[in-house]
Amino acid sequence: MRLVVLTKGRKRPVGYITPGGYVKTATGWRKIPKGRVGVASVVALPSAVKDKVEDVSYDDILKMSISEMHTLAAEFKVQLSGLDKKSHKGFANLLYQLGMLKQFGFANKDLVTVSFDESDPAGQVSLGGALRSSGTVRALYWPRAKEIVVGKRFKNSFIHEYFHHIFSTMPRDVRTTVVPILKNTKSYKVFQKMDANRDSKYYSASTEMFARLGNQIMHTMLKEKGVKPSVRITDAPMARFDFTSTDANKIRHQIAFYFQQLKKSLLYKAAHKLQGKIDFQGLPISIENRKGSVRHWYDPLKDEHGETKMYYAYGYIRATKGNDGDSIDCYIGPNKESRKVFVVYQNNPKTGKFDENKILLGFDSAREAKAAYLRQYDDPKFFGSMKEMPFDDFQEKVTRKRKGKVYKVSL
Repeated sequence: MRLVVLTKGRKRPVGYITPGGYVKTATGWRKIPKGRVGVASVVALPSAVKDKVEDVSYDDILKMSISEMHTLAAEFKVQLSGLDKKSHKGFANLLYQLGMLKQFGFANKDLVTVSFDESDPAGQVSLGGALRSSGTVRALYWPRAKEIVVGKRFKNSFIHEYFHHIFSTMPRDVRTTVVPILKNTKSYKVFQKMDANRDSKYYSASTEMFARLGNQIMHTMLKEKGVKPSVRITDAPMARFDFTSTDANKIRHQIAFYFQQLKKSLLYKAAHKLQGKIDFQGLPISIENRKGSVRHWYDPLKDEHGETKMYYAYGYIRATKGNDGDSIDCYIGPNKESRKVFVVYQNNPKTGKFDENKILLGFDSAREAKAAYLRQYDDPKFFGSMKEMPFDDFQEKVTRKRKGKVYKVSL
């Protein structure tokens, strides 16, 4: 019996289905999303392709129907907006680029919407609408909507924007490790000088640096492996506007640990999934690691990674912003009724300078809180100093909003 895939009420035979949800077509094996399969005969799935879908060439994508392109996009966790006969070739280009990204390990489990801006006669993206701005850009990424908009003439800007998406959706603890690595380069100082006469940060913004680095790494990896893409994907790095080759190679080596995990298991959001949420006397706390769990870490200063057993629950207070711009981190002690808050001023162990605050809740004394903090670190130099605050004062300070918005607080 032929496989029947239901698409908008029409039945269209495309191949044979396996028990694992894979369909055999003229171009190879592909996975069919749940809810789209009709009736089929059962055939054995070759062991060689049991755990993966065969790579699809650019020519294969061009031959696909619109429904087949949507199915392939679902494999990459991408939703195509505005795909029709007119935009078929443009989206085929982007799907091919997504295949290259996945091949090199830069895939993401967070769904992103991709569309083309057809309104600009020059083939760029208009900065109108919600941005309340004028002008055009080649492409842009909307973090809140998780959407990439590409100018129809600048499809080679897609990978840059996709790395914006990776940065925006990567686990918080990964981002707080990657950002210092980006800033610990000579290129970062150049980017800061370029931003000196601007109203706001652009070149030296962490997300922009990461996107430029990702594009640069893809360009380098394609050259190293001798891959000649069927379409124009990335441009060669530009002096001043991109990282120097020395910096790029250094960073690539330092963050390789994370990208290797990503390549093996599509780590983002999966391995760093929240382990729960609690309410601590009115403070909403997201738990990243429960008591007794194992936390994976990476030290960019020593280029070392490892695991740490968590003796106390660890997470962050939602809807707050600490001195580093991120939600305020906290450890949860055994006494859920304690009205004492202990604020640790954590140092960079290499420089001895203040780095960030760590909050200890649920402890009865400063001695108990300090001992709990030091138990989690293998180097006492992380501990700078500590002060005690009444719970009510702390809660009022970190949850206070200005014009409805959360702003940084100094503790």
